[in-house]
Amino acid sequence: MFDKLHIPREKLAYIADSSSAPSSILIPINAWGAFLMGLLLVQSIGNPMSILLHAMVYNFYPILTILMVFVIIVSKKDFGKMAKAEKRTRETGKLLNDNTRPLISDTITSLESKPEVKLRAMNMYIPILTMVMMMPVYLIYTGWPMVTNSNGFFDHSIKAIGAGSGSSAVLYSVVIPN
Repeated sequence: MFDKLHIPREKLAYIADSSSAPSSILIPINAWGAFLMGLLLVQSIGNPMSILLHAMVYNFYPILTILMVFVIIVSKKDFGKMAKAEKRTRETGKLLNDNTRPLISDTITSLESKPEVKLRAMNMYIPILTMVMMMPVYLIYTGWPMVTNSNGFFDHSIKAIGAGSGSSAVLYSVVIPN
């Protein structure tokens, strides 16, 4: 997909690196969120999910980094090696620098899709969205019986997410789209 859009590998590396870790910090229902909630529980802080959600607005680095990636993509303003790579790609069509040795073999990157499968973006989006949307559902499912005192359905659900089994929720969420 990125080859068809003529995006050089340098820019692709920047986008992938600068959006993956910061976005995982901003999603409380992943391993990072579970780690932070575990730290809060060890400190005897009650309702760690609520604390984590309220603290999200103070995650300046990931918020600003993702905004910067968005601005660079939309404005098409490049700098440093990305600007040189964009120029190389525009002038020569080369996505890789001549001195680059990819870490993945051509046999893997040049796999052909099955002829009966129509190549569409939805073939990627639907499984990913299903997995992401099912994570909180399975966290609630696995944590629901562990919550003893709550004030209504929403409060019970938030506490159940905090008490849910992250590993089970990930397993169930990954298996569902397949």
